[in-house]
Amino acid sequence: MSMRNFLIVLLGFTLIVIVAVLALQKGNNFSWEPTFLPDDRQPYGSMAFDSVMHASYKPGYEVTDIPADSLTGMIGYQHHTILLTRNYVELNMDKTMKFVKDGGSLIVCANNLSHEMAVGWNMYIATYYSYDNRPTKDHYFYVRYPKDEMYPARNYMVSSPVGQYCIITNDISVDIDEEYEYFDSDTINPKEITSKDYQLKWTDKVVQGGKVNYPMVKVARYGKGRVVVCSMPLLFTNYGILERDNYNLIMRIVSQGGKNPIVRTHLDTTHDFDGTGSGSRPPNQNNKSLIGHILDDTALKTAFNLTLLGFIIFCFFSAKRKQRVVPVIKARTNGQLGFIKQIGSMHKRNRATDHIILLKYRLVSDKVQKKTGVDITDSEKSEMAVERISAFTGMDSQEVRQTLQQLRAYFRRQQTEKEEIRARILQDERSKNWNEQIIEQQVSVKKSPTSKEVMMDLIDKLNKIDHRL
Repeated sequence: MSMRNFLIVLLGFTLIVIVAVLALQKGNNFSWEPTFLPDDRQPYGSMAFDSVMHASYKPGYEVTDIPADSLTGMIGYQHHTILLTRNYVELNMDKTMKFVKDGGSLIVCANNLSHEMAVGWNMYIATYYSYDNRPTKDHYFYVRYPKDEMYPARNYMVSSPVGQYCIITNDISVDIDEEYEYFDSDTINPKEITSKDYQLKWTDKVVQGGKVNYPMVKVARYGKGRVVVCSMPLLFTNYGILERDNYNLIMRIVSQGGKNPIVRTHLDTTHDFDGTGSGSRPPNQNNKSLIGHILDDTALKTAFNLTLLGFIIFCFFSAKRKQRVVPVIKARTNGQLGFIKQIGSMHKRNRATDHIILLKYRLVSDKVQKKTGVDITDSEKSEMAVERISAFTGMDSQEVRQTLQQLRAYFRRQQTEKEEIRARILQDERSKNWNEQIIEQQVSVKKSPTSKEVMMDLIDKLNKIDHRL
């Protein structure tokens, strides 16, 4: 065998070994189980969140595995803000409220509260599903933060896994059984709450979609401290803080605890991990790769080895074959530009301004529906479309409303003109033997085209919405 052929075989064998070694490495699968652990790099761990808070929160930030019930009585933490982030929270209310009354603050970010906390604070947390806000894949909610002494009012977009919970109080005026679906069987029904241990006056700080019936962050003063309840614990994870501009929303929420240093506790020793996301470490997951699974099975391992052997033999004999000259293939020319110019000149020759406006309107309508989940062609949901587009693009709602009204008025004029022309054609004796296709052609011929100025004005307004989506 010549040196050249030997090098080809050696190179092929080396590539096989490299591929096999890389394939034997364990897969790097994501785990979507919330842990809120400071050393967890998974989406719902809190490694990135804690790192950002350490670097950016000026009063001071600390992470500990000491349970919250112990922190409330420890010397050195009397005037701290305790941050709890987990799916389920259960606290000793006597110790907790004494801690708050003496000057400490508490921020509870959870999807579910214990019975004692729900009774003492006159609230509970539940999922809300309705026609307008049912969470779907890649769906985003917009939440509103009202103006206060520190920040101006602003809308934020949060994904459905993060923002599908809200806070319900005992004196809510709607029928809870019809409006909400409870988080689980342990959720507290407000009809069962008969006593109030702490007369807290809650203030809504974040509401879903600007609706007062869907608060997501509530704040109350008690003694010298504050209590903050947030129904978006996944906001305080790696996934939450790195998505969109959630960082600004997070800083607004934690600022409600005052200007005290923050200590986040991620471990609740009274609850082992059982799928509720209480803060304990989840069990090890089996991330065995495909090659590892094949090599653990005798039959699959034999088939895999035979395949490798056959490939090596194929490389050996192929390297000995005489190489043939590969013919030069001329690169294909890009005909898209010529096609576009041809279509453009055809539209110009036929004065098809109406067709251009209709095509652009359809493209923008499809894009708005995919991005915001609302159909702008539905006149009954006109105001919802204005709110969603304004929140998503940052445009003024009055400008969006005027654009949609101008488009609807334009299409109504077009339809009215077509109907009038069609009626005149049908009155003509010559049209009795015409079929529907010929009548439509005659309507298109006799219809006056939209002026170039009107077309450019509508296209510019549609482009403005399109570019900001």
